[in-house]
Parts: sequence; structure tokens; C-alpha cells
Amino acid sequence: MNKIFGRNNFRNEIVWSYKRYTAKSKKFQSLHDTIFWYSKETEYIFNEPREEYGKNSGIKDSHYKQDEEGNWYRMQKRKGEEPYKVYLSDGKRVGDVWEIPIINASAKERIGYPTQKPEALLQRIIECSTNEGDIVLDPFVGGGTTVAVADRLNRKWIGIDQSVMAIKVTDLRLKKRQNELFAKPYEVILPVFDFEKLKEGKDFEIWIVEKFGGIPNTKGGKDYGIDGHTDYGTPIQVKKWKKAIGREMLDTFLTAIARDNKYLFEQNKKEGQICGFIIGFEFSKDLINEVARLKNKENILIELKYIKDIIPDIIMDKTGVQEKKFKEGEHNIAVQAVDKKGLSGSDKLKIKVGGKTEQE
Repeated sequence: MNKIFGRNNFRNEIVWSYKRYTAKSKKFQSLHDTIFWYSKETEYIFNEPREEYGKNSGIKDSHYKQDEEGNWYRMQKRKGEEPYKVYLSDGKRVGDVWEIPIINASAKERIGYPTQKPEALLQRIIECSTNEGDIVLDPFVGGGTTVAVADRLNRKWIGIDQSVMAIKVTDLRLKKRQNELFAKPYEVILPVFDFEKLKEGKDFEIWIVEKFGGIPNTKGGKDYGIDGHTDYGTPIQVKKWKKAIGREMLDTFLTAIARDNKYLFEQNKKEGQICGFIIGFEFSKDLINEVARLKNKENILIELKYIKDIIPDIIMDKTGVQEKKFKEGEHNIAVQAVDKKGLSGSDKLKIKVGGKTEQE
């Protein structure tokens, strides 16, 4: 966490303590989660949270008295300051251990999302760190508890999730608030994939590099054909045209990777490591032969990667029909379909070639 947010930006470690059913175990069972609080600036919002005192608090304590209206208070004195009244109704200050119940099975707020957190927990976090009108961001929105609570507390919010189903669950949860008088409208943006449109700009190279597991080159200007790098700094080039990539492109790529990081290039040659990756739809025979020669004669390893091996053929499918051939015998396959709105569904099938199909 310190590497992401910075050690100097750490403010608190908070323990969220709760009670739940515990089964027999050979270790102490976990009854808490840990919350790390960071802030970007040294001047930050902190609305001190307080909890109510018990019903009998103050009554049996000789330090407390009642005022004319029956409110319990005690006199607080600090060095160099005039004594002042502290009322029980103000509540007690909250420490770094928060005892907030988890959502039980019959709770009204339970929506069935596996990682759902109680609204009371998110309310405390949001209220103590933001004011009305501030923006709350949840990059892993899940079942939508954060944005639902932020909406109720009159905060602006942004919720993000890689799961379209999570976005749909959150949308349904927020729609229930739209019937309320002061509920504000919001916008849902779902990923709509258009492969042909994506190929028109640099977004395609960025997308392929990310799918490959690399870090894309998003800087402007000349990149000398280097569209990204692996975690270890190895250059990646992406070609989006359907025609086979020729030998001349390899020569240009070799010049580019040697210029990109001469030390890494020479080190990879010496150690027999991959010096660069070229990703494309097709490769010419001349290119493939030259890649083999570079490996055998000059100890330069260039890895050729087919786009079809990085993204499945179904990504480019417009008709919704796919054909696959299987050898004779039994096969277990998983099928996933994605509609235009990004919603997906999957199923598992056991296929016996030459026999019937059985659904699990």
C-alpha cells in the first residue's frame, strides 16, 4: 500500500471488528478486517465521528450533572483554558477499532452480492473523510454499497468495476432511490466492443499490449515502432493490418529496439533472452525464416505472437455463430456469450463426439 499511495501519506490503520458464527478450527478465527487510511495532502478533511453513550452513562458517575433541561454533562478542564461543559448527547470519540455488525442473512439491506459491506461501515468512512458535494470514487464498486451510501449522503460519486454484472446490480440498487423526491439522475456507461472501430486508431495497439500483459506506450511523438514494453522492459510492437508482416518490418524493429535500450538489448542477447515481441495477424515466410536465422546465427531472439492467440476469434464475431472441430471422444467445454450491452452468460457442456450432448 505504501508503494501505491506513499509512506508519508499514511494516516491510520483502522480495525473493523465484528461478530459472526465461528466453526470449529485449529486457529483463532478472523473476526475483523483492516482499513488503511491515506490522504494525498497534509491538509485533509476529518469530520470526527462519535458514538452514542449507553443509556445509563453518567447517571451513576458523580462527575456528571443535569442541566435545567435534564441533559447530562460534566465539566472539562484543560490547562490554560476555562472549564467547559461536555454533554453526553455529543457522544464519545471513536478510536481506531470500529465495532460495526456485518450484514446478517435476514438483513433488509442484503442484496446477495458476495463481498457486500454494511452501509453503516461505508457511511462512517464517507462522513468522516468528505463533505456534502464532494466526489467519492470506488474503483471496485461490486454491489454498489459505496455509491448508494454516497448518493444518500448527498455526495457526488463515481463507481467502476470490470464486471458488467456488478454495474447492473449497482444500477438496480440505485434505481430504487430514483423514486425518492430528491434523488439525482446518474449515467451508466457500459463497455460496448467494436473491433473494427478499435482498429482505426492507436487504441488498438494500447489494447493489444494490455491484453498481452505489457505496459502500452501512450506518449505522443515518434515511438520508432515501439508500442509498449513488458514488465522487464522488453519492447513490444503491434501491427494491425491483415496482410502478412514482411521481412523489412523486422529490420526496422531491430533498429528500434537497439535504440530503445541498448544495454537491455545487449544483455538479452548475451543471456539468450527475448529481445522483442512482434504481434500481428499474419507473418510472411521471409520474416519467420529471418527470425530463425537471428536466433541461430546472432543469438537475437524475436518472439512472434499471433493476435488470435491473445484475443479469441469470438471477439471479431458479428453473427453470434462459432464453429469448432473436436476429435472423437469426450470433451468438457465452457461457452460464454456477450450481448451488445456487455452482459455475459456462460455455461458448461460435456460433449461426446459421435454421441449425445449432456448439459451439466
